[in-house]
Amino acid sequence: MDIPKIRKIVLVLCTAMIAVPLLFSATMYASAWYCRIQAQRLLACVRSLQPGITTEAESHRLLRPVQGHLHWGRRVTSERPFVVTEEYQVANSPSWMNFVFMHTPDPLRGVIGGHLMLDGAMFAVLQEFKSGILSKLYVYETSDGVGHPFSAHATIYGHHATDDVPQWSDRREFNGYLVNSMPLIADTEGRPLARLVLFREDVFVDERGTVEQRRKALDFHLECLTAIRGCHDASLILQPEPNP
Repeated sequence: MDIPKIRKIVLVLCTAMIAVPLLFSATMYASAWYCRIQAQRLLACVRSLQPGITTEAESHRLLRPVQGHLHWGRRVTSERPFVVTEEYQVANSPSWMNFVFMHTPDPLRGVIGGHLMLDGAMFAVLQEFKSGILSKLYVYETSDGVGHPFSAHATIYGHHATDDVPQWSDRREFNGYLVNSMPLIADTEGRPLARLVLFREDVFVDERGTVEQRRKALDFHLECLTAIRGCHDASLILQPEPNP
């Protein structure tokens, strides 16, 4: 084989090694933006739901525009009274893309995973219906981190929920609104952090909560779905009203 042909083969291989990771990254980022747009549509629909008032039929009508673009599941308990649970979920990394990534040759996978791949993130909504009325709305967003995900969770009840809300020893009695923030104490090597970082934020609101508390409990920031390095702080995902 002469030298010009060898050079041509080498050039083609080098071009492929550069183009394939970039194409994969571009496809992944475009997919993440599509997921973020769908998550924004889902969140906009969810903000119009009213636990304790919205019926199951009305919820289906409000969420119908996004059902075909999300993972959706439904289950019914076998005990009376029947409880219907529905979940809507969107992730920034579809399963087929994860499959392709896991079957990519090791050198390319190292480059893509280390420098070009988005951190995994997900947004989900779970509804619980009792007697045809929305009794509980649970919304959460997660962003992968080193060792554990960072996440924010909001639970809104359509009734007095004193017995349903977890109690923490350092919190007063739940009176309709409660925020529980879990700080990250140290980094993965055990060193203290220079600033406060939350790895989980939980918000609970029942019918006694104010309009502003409910609004901010659902004010999720969906930029994490398209952030290159994700959101390694739960306060970047949700900033609820502080405890009264």
